[in-house]
Amino acid sequence: MKRQFGILTIIGMFFILTSTSYGLTTVTPDLVSVPVSPAFGPVAPGGQVTDQYKGYGVIFSDGIATAIFSDPPLAFGGVNGNGIVDLLTPVNGYFVIPGTSTLASTDYLSVEAGYADVGNLLLQVFDVNRVLLDSTINDDGTGPHGRTLLTLSIPDMVYFSISTPQQDTFGADQLSFNTPGGAVPEPTTMLLLGSGLLGLWGARKKFRK
Repeated sequence: MKRQFGILTIIGMFFILTSTSYGLTTVTPDLVSVPVSPAFGPVAPGGQVTDQYKGYGVIFSDGIATAIFSDPPLAFGGVNGNGIVDLLTPVNGYFVIPGTSTLASTDYLSVEAGYADVGNLLLQVFDVNRVLLDSTINDDGTGPHGRTLLTLSIPDMVYFSISTPQQDTFGADQLSFNTPGGAVPEPTTMLLLGSGLLGLWGARKKFRK
């Protein structure tokens, strides 16, 4: 009976960790006060953005730095290895439970980027294991404000990358996504849960013998 309770407890914890509740969140560069950097210039002191937006459920700069540059309007731009906002380097990030650094997922992401020719911008999304889930290019003209619009709707999106394979300058003016509302077990957590279930199953089988 205790073993059965243990199995049910672990399964219950798994569903709590993976549950997600959604509500649309829109993030723009002017939501947080960050020094503005010049386009194709050095990042202003304190201008690099990382977890300043985690209260909204997103953290930028997963591996490659991101800064806010003076478009205008203000926009998120990639930063190259020399600390320059070159507007060609990807803008990367990942979703978290708002206000924390705990990985979370969403099922909808829309990015309004700077002016770019059709086919020049790429949005990629990945799951918690960094496996590519889907991607899209700007093949539908321009967005609401004359800018490029990239949209994906698919479950379990955790990491994202906005880039320009065709080397067309851009900046991400706005991100809209269904608010991440539940923790996503990282690969190590999933492994531990799986091992625990297998261990309990083995012990129960041995006990029955």
